[in-house]
Amino acid sequence: MPRQPNPVILSEEQLIALSNLLESADPDLSKRAQVIIECSKGLNNKEISDTVGMNRINVAHWRNAFLEKGIDGLVSKHGGGASPRNPVEDFDAMLDKLLADKSIEWSAEALAQETGASLNMVYYA
Repeated sequence: MPRQPNPVILSEEQLIALSNLLESADPDLSKRAQVIIECSKGLNNKEISDTVGMNRINVAHWRNAFLEKGIDGLVSKHGGGASPRNPVEDFDAMLDKLLADKSIEWSAEALAQETGASLNMVYYA
């Protein structure tokens, strides 16, 4: 027998906030709000998946995110792809390495590998 998903019970304020998000300029956020509203109706993840047009696993993910963090849990913190890097920190790390021991002659490749910076960042620096 399939496991029942955790129920979502919305306060009046949450329902209003989610309804407002349905009109969001961000279509992904709007769809997540729709998922949570459907969850509050007692539907299971498969039923919501069919209604909203989102993968069942993603429905479960956003249900759990909402249950853990409320509406803030619906905001994606980071899009797909590699984690963002801070080029200023990369640059500072390279300078620290270069200035720490002036007797070492660094190659661009070795410096990039040692600091975790990209080779382009080393050449840029």
